[in-house]
Amino acid sequence: LGIGLSPLLHDVPQFAMAFLCLSLIHQTGHYLSLRHVPLTRFNRHRLHLVLDPSCVVVVEANNNNNQGELLPLLSPQDVAARENYLPWYTKPDQTHEWLTIGSDVAALGGPDRVLDLLEERKDEENYIAVTAKTATGGSVSPNDETTTTTTTTTKKQQQQQQHRIQLVFMENATSVDCIRGMLFAHLLHYGVDREEARHRIDNEFPTFLDELQRVGWNIDSVNIEPGDAIRLSLEL
Repeated sequence: LGIGLSPLLHDVPQFAMAFLCLSLIHQTGHYLSLRHVPLTRFNRHRLHLVLDPSCVVVVEANNNNNQGELLPLLSPQDVAARENYLPWYTKPDQTHEWLTIGSDVAALGGPDRVLDLLEERKDEENYIAVTAKTATGGSVSPNDETTTTTTTTTKKQQQQQQHRIQLVFMENATSVDCIRGMLFAHLLHYGVDREEARHRIDNEFPTFLDELQRVGWNIDSVNIEPGDAIRLSLEL
């Protein structure tokens, strides 16, 4: 189509408009086609789409003094209809507001806090998760009104900072560990007590994994960590 239109274009503005229109058509077609092609491997966004409604059910059940279950789960077909593919969506969901994966030791509270978390975790937990305050920007000059304005946080942003969850995986963490860690982080985000979250995962995670596979998910290849994520290693 572009080659066919090229003889009709005679100046830069026409080329620019044609490029934008053709790009929009291409991206729209790509978006619509992907919504009908379910992807069975988890990235951060797809895993969030599966975990989020299940954790909401658990929290609502707790509020009503019921025993909510993590099941049923969304299938790859269900997620494909909900997934954001559009390139101008830099953040496809809200997890960037409350979850950081692969934080450094300082963000976790320092070496002593990390050692406490490592001692606290169970053998099957190849991750640590902590709720910690985070900074939104660098140092602010008292004479720089522009910087002061841009780094002023709203009450909502302050609450998000105070409840941001730092999730870090151990060096030998597997794809299953990544799913387990994300489930733990989501439960914490929705206000489930740490011990209750652990208890639920201990009791329900094997069935949860079986259900993921039953509805069509590949749990052997999970990519939820950013390229600069840090993993922890223990030297005995």
